[in-house]
Formats: sequence, C-alpha cells, structure tokens
Amino acid sequence: MKFYTEYLTFNTKKHREYINITPQVETALRKSGIQDGMILVSAMHITAGVWVNDAEDGLLADIDAWLEKLAERTSAKQGCLEVVGHTSATGLPAINDRLSGLRADYIKDRLEDEQKSLRGRLIATGKGSREMLVGTGKDDPSDALDRRVEFKVAPCGGSSGGRST
Repeated sequence: MKFYTEYLTFNTKKHREYINITPQVETALRKSGIQDGMILVSAMHITAGVWVNDAEDGLLADIDAWLEKLAERTSAKQGCLEVVGHTSATGLPAINDRLSGLRADYIKDRLEDEQKSLRGRLIATGKGSREMLVGTGKDDPSDALDRRVEFKVAPCGGSSGGRST
C-alpha cells in the first residue's frame, strides 16, 4: 500500500473564512503518483473545518446567515440545542462516527463564536451513518442528505455543554 502526506497551512484574517482547497488537493494527488485508492483530507485544529459541499453561488453566504440567525434566536430564547452530525454509509463505521462528531463540533463552535452566551448550552453529538435519510452508499450527490447537521431543541440544565457520541 502506498501513502503520501502533504500539509497545507492557511493564515486567515477574518473571524470566519472559506477557502476552496480543491486545486491544492488535486495537485497533491498528482504529485503522489497514486492512481487508485482514497484521499483523506483532515483539519488538524479545532478552529478549522472541511466543507465537502460544492461552493455554489450564494451557498456560503446563506450558511453564514443561517448560523447567525440560529445563534441569535437560540440565545434570545435562552434555549439549548443539540447539534447532531451525520455521515453517509461510505467508509468504516468508526471513521464515520468520528467525522460526524467533528462535523457537529465545528458547527457548535461556530454558533458559540457567534453568540458567546450559548457556551454551555450546546451539545455536539455524532451519529455516524446510523440515521441516514437516503442510504444509497454510492458516495455521490445522491447521498448528500446523509452528510448533514441537524439541530434539536434540548432540555437546559444539568448539561454543561460539550460532546457526546
């Protein structure tokens, strides 16, 4: 089995930035000489995130607006939320569990950055591929709904926020 590792470093200037790294990943793949297998892209720090969605016009602006509004309303109502990450069935269950948890953690962190008063009132949960909506396992756009984050109203009190699996 052949392996290739390349590290990419990004320095951002704003509170929240989106960087399309597809060209850098394609370049690394070409440099590796690997013709068959899989490529793993991993964010090494908790302040980083990996988006697998297509960068459609307006999508990133919409995501920012949704997160801001969700944080604002949850804070105003003194509510608590469970942020639940999901994956498609492609890949090993342990990796899917970790990925879904990281997906939920990322959104939880963004909400807490947006509204500091939400700290301790959000919990991130990873469900892996146990609650799929589509479940084709093709790892193509037909599985996009399985790779998602859900928000559930959670009871406040007794929970210090954090992460569960």
